[in-house]
Amino acid sequence: MDEEVTPTSNDGSRRRKAPEKIIYSWSDLETKKSNAACAMDRLEFLVSTRNRFTEFRAQEADRLRFAIRSKQAASPHMRKTLSLSAESAAAVLVKQVCEIHDVSTSRP
Repeated sequence: MDEEVTPTSNDGSRRRKAPEKIIYSWSDLETKKSNAACAMDRLEFLVSTRNRFTEFRAQEADRLRFAIRSKQAASPHMRKTLSLSAESAAAVLVKQVCEIHDVSTSRP
């Protein structure tokens, strides 16, 4: 933090210089508002995607738990479920992206 200071007395104490007031134009404010809306859209997308993946992993864990409890030889079933996991996770992400594109906020 490089702040300009000015001496106030001979004893070496210093006081901060008052910042200059910045005057924004209407277009500057509109630009800042648009940037804030875009940042909020990105955040909403990331939070929603995180929630979808959390739900997906919880459902996957439930399926595996059921497979372990209900099968005598759960290993083949678990291998099949886990092999489909990557494809299912990709499908969750693609679905999320499509939904976001359908309701996205567009810039003027």
